[in-house]
Amino acid sequence: MNEALKARVELLAKNREVFSKSFKWSHALVYPVAGLIYTGEDKLADKVKLSESKKILTKNAGCFSSFRNNLYAAVVSKMSLSENPTEYLERAKKAYDELKRGRVFGTDYIALTALGLADLKEGIRVEEIVDKTKKIMHDMNKIHPILTDDDDMVLVSLLAMTTDPVEKIVEDTESCYLIMKNKFHDLNAVQSLSHVMALQEGTSIEKCEKVEALFDAFKALKRRFPTDMSLPALGALLDIDMEPEALAKEIVEAADYLKTFKGFGSFSMGNRTRLVLASLLASECFATDKRPARYVTLTNILTMLIVAEIVILTTIATTAASSSN
Repeated sequence: MNEALKARVELLAKNREVFSKSFKWSHALVYPVAGLIYTGEDKLADKVKLSESKKILTKNAGCFSSFRNNLYAAVVSKMSLSENPTEYLERAKKAYDELKRGRVFGTDYIALTALGLADLKEGIRVEEIVDKTKKIMHDMNKIHPILTDDDDMVLVSLLAMTTDPVEKIVEDTESCYLIMKNKFHDLNAVQSLSHVMALQEGTSIEKCEKVEALFDAFKALKRRFPTDMSLPALGALLDIDMEPEALAKEIVEAADYLKTFKGFGSFSMGNRTRLVLASLLASECFATDKRPARYVTLTNILTMLIVAEIVILTTIATTAASSSN
């Protein structure tokens, strides 16, 4: 296994341990997800800063706020990494209000999108990106009224940060979607994957061929990449300059190594979840330094999006089971 990737796995294991102690009683997947945010910055989680950010969040966001529910640990993690946690939270809340304008209720996905916008540097007008995000969502909803929902907003906001016009963005994503829907059956996951693919360089055909090659490379190693809401993580590997077989092998080895650490074993998560986590680590580890700034946010957003959906689905399943008893 590549030494840099091995070091990332070890750092994630350490960060997961810090979060498991700092955020007790959370969903088990929250710990590695929050840990991934710190790992992406190549830093060890700071208990003191986490504690300080918790207090700031509790003081400045109500108990029913989307920032304090399923995303609590992720929000605190992002806040504690910023130079000024209070300002970061205010930027996120302002973006959230802009995105929520005209709605009665907010959602976890709107909060996730707001976190991505809060990462933007000074001088970038959040209002313009929010407006462009809404326009893209509107046009996508015309094409896929059933599939398009708030969960798409998270990745669409990254597309809105590009200089491409709305028409081109929608055309690029739809082009990838039409090809990939013949490969995977979960069309909602395919639509999310197409958003990530549209962020990458190259033609739709080239990108789709690489995604298929990567998927098949994992399959050849007897590790089937998840085709549910984790599928977009496969798209984050597209800009890595490695042969699909070599990249898949590195990720599988990283996933196997991850399994040796506390909280990543068979009792804590399945093989596919570890494979996704290892893929996100690889997307940061092997990525080119020439990527646009929005890619710095991509893996964090993907990670939080995936875990938010897992937690939401788990909650729904638990509620349904309780109601039937």
